[in-house]
Amino acid sequence: MENRIVSWGRTKTEKRLVLGLGLLALLNGSATAADGNWTGGGSDNLWTTSANWDTVPSAGGVASVDTTNNNPLVNMDVADV
Repeated sequence: MENRIVSWGRTKTEKRLVLGLGLLALLNGSATAADGNWTGGGSDNLWTTSANWDTVPSAGGVASVDTTNNNPLVNMDVADV
């Protein structure tokens, strides 16, 4: 009768793959989109001027422009977005 060693554990490659995917999921989940509110406080009305925002909105974030108390002028070049 032949002796066989059966390993129920994972190989090093499988462990590394699971660890890598877990870290990737963790890092991806920790990056949150920044939301921003238009203040118009910059020296111009350009969408890309960070001083015109309380927080500069990032990709996936929400850019809010309050129109209840004023008529804000926002200059936005579609190529900038």
